[in-house]
Formats: sequence, structure tokens, C-alpha cells
Amino acid sequence: MSTPFDEALAGNARWIWAEGVAGPNSYVEFSRELDVGGDITEAWIQLSAETSLRLWVNGRLVHSGPPREVPPYFYFDTIDLRAHLMSGRNEVSIVAHHQGQNSQSYQAGTPAILVAGRFAVAGMAEIDFSETGGWRTRRMTRYRQDAHRLFGCLGFSERVDFAAVDLPWGEACAVALHPWTERPTALARDLPEWRETVRVPVSQVAHEGGWLIDMGQEVSGYVEIHVHADRPLTLAVSYAEALIAGRVDATKAGMNYSDRLELIAGEAKWRSYEKRAFRFLQLDAPVDVKALRVIEHVWPYEPVWAKAGDGSELIRRIREVSARTIELNTEDMLTDCPWRERAQYLDSQFYMGAMFQLFGTLEPIRRFLHQFPRGADATGLLRACYPSPAAMIVIPDFSMSYAVLLLRYLELSGDLETVRKNLPLAERGVLAYRQYEDAAGLLVDVPGWIFLDNTFELPKFPRSAGLNAVYHGGYRALAALLRTCGDEKRAAEFDAIAVRLRAAFREVFLRDGRLLDADSTPEHEKHRQWVYHHGGGKGGSFRLQVEFRKSEAAHPLRLAVHGGARVWIDGVDVASVKEGGSWTRSAIYQPITLPTPADTSWHRLELEVEFSGIDWECYLSSLSDVEWRDARVNGRAVELRVNPWAWLTQTTVGYAAYHGLLEDDEAKELLKACLPQRYVLPYPKRTTPFFAQIGEAAADEKRILPCNVPASLFHFCHALKRYGMEREARELLMPIYAGMLERGATTWWEEWNTGSSLCHAWASFVVEFIDE
Repeated sequence: MSTPFDEALAGNARWIWAEGVAGPNSYVEFSRELDVGGDITEAWIQLSAETSLRLWVNGRLVHSGPPREVPPYFYFDTIDLRAHLMSGRNEVSIVAHHQGQNSQSYQAGTPAILVAGRFAVAGMAEIDFSETGGWRTRRMTRYRQDAHRLFGCLGFSERVDFAAVDLPWGEACAVALHPWTERPTALARDLPEWRETVRVPVSQVAHEGGWLIDMGQEVSGYVEIHVHADRPLTLAVSYAEALIAGRVDATKAGMNYSDRLELIAGEAKWRSYEKRAFRFLQLDAPVDVKALRVIEHVWPYEPVWAKAGDGSELIRRIREVSARTIELNTEDMLTDCPWRERAQYLDSQFYMGAMFQLFGTLEPIRRFLHQFPRGADATGLLRACYPSPAAMIVIPDFSMSYAVLLLRYLELSGDLETVRKNLPLAERGVLAYRQYEDAAGLLVDVPGWIFLDNTFELPKFPRSAGLNAVYHGGYRALAALLRTCGDEKRAAEFDAIAVRLRAAFREVFLRDGRLLDADSTPEHEKHRQWVYHHGGGKGGSFRLQVEFRKSEAAHPLRLAVHGGARVWIDGVDVASVKEGGSWTRSAIYQPITLPTPADTSWHRLELEVEFSGIDWECYLSSLSDVEWRDARVNGRAVELRVNPWAWLTQTTVGYAAYHGLLEDDEAKELLKACLPQRYVLPYPKRTTPFFAQIGEAAADEKRILPCNVPASLFHFCHALKRYGMEREARELLMPIYAGMLERGATTWWEEWNTGSSLCHAWASFVVEFIDE
């Protein structure tokens, strides 16, 4: 298609909406008729929306958009209508959704769509689509405004009332002339035409009074259902990436991942307005399913991986699943996962190389590099994800990694133009953290969500080795980028900063052949620690009762919990915890001291832990040994197990070696030390890798904490490769990925277990290590 407005928005564009329609989760329909009584000389329309819209012509869906963006920017689409019009009367319809509440996927704003364009037929008056008088509009009663939220990261579910009566049409009202005050900067759509693929189920079986439908693999797209109901009923359509106890659990991870169809007796057809990501779909009533399918719209990747050497069956499957995972996460932005967030994080840093090997392109990465910094605040800090609200929490290690990502992109693509344009943004993202430096130049008590390995067992305060490694890597990346761009003077300045930071890092974190996770590690390690894990993930309160006897009278007990808690000793209320640990600050490393009797007699401790939104565990510790007996929860005998501190963690060693903070011999020795015969953890928790062994470590066994997420293992394996141990990296990775496949993975997981997202592209980095 070619129109004069492919690269610019028509100056007469108007933001319009339906009079009197407001509030979250509002759907509005726009319609107008076009009469084709001769040769069409011009027929194009430009559209945008505060949230989203769907364009229909003569009852056929022809466009969905616009690409998501943060204020003050917005994307607009230009659609050629000629191929969709026929002789005589034509109807052009727009269905628009106003989310009206913030999420990671959208921002709340003023409800409106933007319309411009022209329609002209030889010998007839020209129609200007921006004129509000030509559009009739009404609130769509079919979409119930009281539909529940799917999750805080996502928007609303769809509650569709097939018995709803349409409201009378009214005239559209102008919200504002372009430029709109909230989003004055227009951007032409910079995405390719999506590749459409239709997915159909591989099985449908009767289940719990309804139907359980298996798509055979992870899918992400628009659900189309055609059913017949014998009577009016409410049909719940629930989704899951995997079955839990043989059924679809739409409440996994705190979600309510389901839609509701209010059916009348007879046939009904429904196409979901938004995408849904799942493998299994459950209908809770025995309706007659005439048809069901999922329409996927994905980036038109051209696979080159199939042309690579065949290799083993395992290698072939790894390539296939890696490609599929990247494909499903390439929407209008590079999403974190299509199931829970549908937002853009910095995940692409880890699978960029895999994308290039599998598809021979980095175009989605180039677009990401231009887009993501538009969400930076005035200091240069990048919000955790995109297009979330400006108040979204910052992930420091992601924010300062933008420079590292930009350097790796340059190494793979040679695209100096993109680097030159975004280098100032990369520089701001690193320098914004100077305010958190101590006298030695190390970062201390950095606010935000320090992600690193997303595990509660890794200390991150006051000074984190992993975070300071990333900070050092940011300066080194900036120096390399500036040098490539010809600015040797400033490159030398950043090199000098990196040298000073490296020296401070080594002085603080390298101790007696170890690499400490944080400067607080020695203080924590003075204490012996025991853990009780309740199991079953997050949930309601529990009450632990246990008798204890201290070996040293003067050493009190300390308590750490992830939820609120109350403590009684010998029946006396002695302490309470209001909030406990959080995603940003692990409970383990901020215990409270309990007023414990100063003797070595037996005492009774009762601990009531309130609702936990994270995980079910409590930690008790002391400077000396403690005996425990008769531990019970709700009358059931349980066990407090020793929870030894990790001697080394793959995450910290991987980050330090990857970012050049270790001498060659140190890096090799520490990396090898992080490759034990087994990983031992006391309990199977939500964040426990499936390949870990559960139990107590041997008395002389030094505990190695494995990487919890693929992003950390990316650094560890690339560090192995950098120091001549690519074979060891491959031997580490292959059993893990074979284990995921054996457990039914059709896309790669967010963590090394099925507790989180099961379609997370960062695990696709394995492609860089599988060549035999």
C-alpha cells in the first residue's frame, strides 16, 4: 500500500469517543456507511487509540491496533480500505476498548480513538473520516463493564452477554484535536505485517461437567469458539499453560485467567478481543462445541535454524522450542511472557544471540533499543517494564544493563547508526546510579527491585556483588561504545571509573578463595539457621508450634518470615511482624530478634504466619546451636531443617566473571567450584529448580546455590565460555533442557520449574551453546 500519509499523520485527525461513556473497561462501537457507486479514487483511514481498537469492514475483521506506547508518544496505523470495499453499500465499524486502569500492558488515560483519512469515488463528494458528524457511536452493552481483572500485570477479562440489547446510536463527540495533550507525539507504525497461523486442538475430553481442551503446545492468540447451549447459562472459559492435579487452575500465581460468556439457548460465536496464552482450555459446562481455534499473529520470522546441521534429536528439539518461544514473545513489543505480563522487560538481552542464530535478524531488537528508553525518567532510570506507568518500580540491574545490551547488539549487527542514536540514553542509564555510590565507588542500598536471580536466598544489601558487577559492566560497555563512535577521551574516562570500581569490588567481595554475594554475608554466616517450609505455595495462615532449647543462654533466637506474623514464647505474646519479606527485600536477610529467655531450658514457641503472597517459609536462627522437638502445624508433625548458607552462588560468580572483575585464574577456579555433583536444598519451594536434590547436605559438603532463572545462567555459561570452558557450559545446560522437555515443555520456562511462566524467551540463549 502507498498513500501520502504512510509516514505522517493527517493534520485533521481528531480524537473522538461516545458521549457519556466513561469508566474502566469500557467498550465503544463506531460505525459509518460508505457508498461505492463508481471507481474508488481514494480510500484510506488512519487510526489510533488510547488503549486499543479493532477495524471491521462489511463484517470482516481487517485490522487490530495500534502498537502500544507510553505517553507522550502514540502509534497510528494507516490502512488501505480499497481491497475490503465492494460495489454498493459498505459498513465500516470500529470496536474500541478503554482499559482505564494501569497495568504492565497498558496505561490508564482519557478514553478516545483517533481517526483521519479520506474516501472518494469518481463523481461523488469526498468523505473526510475525521469529521465526527459522519460517525455514529454507542457503548457496547454486550461487553460487561464489571468483568474481573485477569491479574494486576494484565487488563480485564471479557464477560460477554449474548442477551444484551444494543443501545440506540448516537453521534461521536470530539475529545480533542491533534496534537492531544496527553500524547502529542505521533509515531507511524513500524511493525511488519503479522504472520497469521490458525491453531486447532489436538484433543477434547469430557471433564468436571464440561470440556478439557488441549492445544498440544503453548499458543498465544485470539480464541474463537462456536458453541450450542440447550439453555441459558454462564460459561467459564479458563486457561492454563499446564495442568495442576489434572485440571486447569486459572488462579495460578494469583491470577484469575478466565473469561465468562453469558449464553442464551442456541448457538453462539465468540472471538476474544484480546489474546490469550495457554495450552489447556477448560469449559465448565457441557455445551456442544461446534468449533474452537486460536488465531496467532506473530512476527514473520524466516527461520534459518532448520538449515543448520541436523545434530541430535535433542538439539533439534532445543532449536524448535527456542524458536517457538521467541516467536510467541514477539508481539507489538518483545514481551516478558504472553501469559502473565505481556509487557516488555530487558529479556531480549539474553536471547538476542539466539534470535540471530535462529532467524538471521535482529530487527525486533533494533526496534526495542529505540523504544525502551522512551520510558526513562528525568534522571535516565528505566522503569522495570514497558509500557507500564511512569511510577512503575525500577529494576536497577536491568536499567543499567541497557548499555551492555547495546554493545552486544553492535557486536552482532554492526549497526552503528542505532548505537549512535541511543548511546546518550545508555549513558544516562548507568550514570543515574552515581548517587548511590559509597566513598569507594560501589553501589550501596540501591532502591528498587534488585532482580539478579529473583531468588530470596541471595543477599543484595547493603552492597551486592552481583549488582556492582553489572554496574562495572555498564561502564565498560559505555567505554567500548564511545571508543567505537570515535570519542576516545570520554571512553578513557569511563575506563578509569571501571578500573577504580574493579579494585573496590575485589577488596570488598573477594575473601579467602570465595566470592561473597554481599558485604553482609559474613555477618549472616555467624548464625546457624533452620527453616520450615509449609508447602503448597502462597495461601492462608498457619500456626507452627515447637519446643526449643538453646545451647548458649545469652544467644537469642531470630525470626524471618515472608508474611506478617505473631510470636508467643511459653504462652506470652513477645513479637509481631507487620509485613515480613518482599520481592525487593528477602526476609532471610532482615530477621527480627526475639526476646528469648536467657537460659538453656526447654521452652515452647508458637508462630502464626499470616497470608503470604510470595512463598511459605519461616527461618529461625541463632549464634549457637538450638535443639528442636515436637514441631507441629495444625496438629501435624513437621520438621525444622538446617538451612546452610551457600558457600558460593552461580549467579554472583557468573556476573563477576562475565563482567571482567576476576583475574583469569580466579575466574576459572571459582567457575569450576560452582559446578558440583549435586545441588542440595532443604525443601522444594516455589523457586526450587527441578534438578535440585531435596534434603540435608552432608556435614563436609559446601553448598552451591544454582541459578534460579535463565537470565543468571546466561551470564554463568557465557563466563564459562569466555574462560575456555564451553564444554562445561554445554554439559551443564543439556540435562536441564532435556529435563524441561521430558516434563512436557513446548516453550521454555521463566524459572527452572513450572511455578511461573512457561513461555519465557530468555531461556532460548541455550541455542548459543548446543553445537556439537
